[in-house]
Amino acid sequence: MNPVANANEEMQGEAGDGRAKREVAQRVFAAEFNAAAHSFKESGDRSPTFVVSPFGAKVNRLFAVGVLTSTESVGASGDRYRAQVVDPTGVFNVYAGQYEPEATAQLTEIRPPAVVAIVGKSRTYQPESGVTYVSVRPESIHAVAKADRDAWILDTARHSMQRLDALREAQKMETPTPKALEDLGFPKDVAEGVCKAIEHYGKADLARYATLIRDALESLLPGGAEKMGAVPEFAPAAASMPAPKAAAPKAPAAPPKAAASANEDVVMALCEKLDDGKGAPWEDVVAEAARKGIGEAEVEECLNALMDKGQVYEPVLGRLKRT
Repeated sequence: MNPVANANEEMQGEAGDGRAKREVAQRVFAAEFNAAAHSFKESGDRSPTFVVSPFGAKVNRLFAVGVLTSTESVGASGDRYRAQVVDPTGVFNVYAGQYEPEATAQLTEIRPPAVVAIVGKSRTYQPESGVTYVSVRPESIHAVAKADRDAWILDTARHSMQRLDALREAQKMETPTPKALEDLGFPKDVAEGVCKAIEHYGKADLARYATLIRDALESLLPGGAEKMGAVPEFAPAAASMPAPKAAAPKAPAAPPKAAASANEDVVMALCEKLDDGKGAPWEDVVAEAARKGIGEAEVEECLNALMDKGQVYEPVLGRLKRT
């Protein structure tokens, strides 16, 4: 079964046959999904429950592709598993057990690290008032190629940009409504999700959302996200940059973003070069990086960034491996 094609699959059957339609699996980055703190159920006994993010993602089912970095047994019975799947923005927490036998079997057969595609239901947990955690209950999980992950990042960025556009238009309105956004050409689910988000969370930080999307795209091609310079949320930062002053000719300093990306490439290469089969010793990576002019604090920053992107992981404490 093709997990990518299956992500948009809906329940078969004629309308009125008594079965609920399966919701389309939404594309959403982990950072946006994990920021969700609101859920609601549509009217009707068999209506689905949706998780709504601060940026308007309205999620009953989701489709995500990332690096499976860990799987562990949890619970006294040992038949429930917790897994972490990393995309360029954060971590999806996945829980599977006796009620998801097929997905549980698939999950336990895949050895981390591996690029996987997940289709699953969104879930919320509120241990106390005002505190909400979200997770994914998988319907299916399959190992896929890195090219599938790259395609998912691009597709999810496209969906996220559409929500960003809808949020921008909604925040111009005195009283935004789904109908008003649909009249502007936005799909129904986007219009409804954005209005629900504004109703619950208030005005969204559009610059923060644009940065999240940009960072995801940077994981594919460092510097490539600069093409998003036309996005209004990036304009104020660009406009605030002072005009370059005339000075004696010298080599221009690398922009901080480019320098950080170059350091990440060096550190990732060292993790691969120094791997003795059990992973590259942390202290060896630090020592070798120092010889290349990268300090220990910078190495730490690079490793944290690479782990967040799912490109490096720790099989055991103090050992580093490329995915």
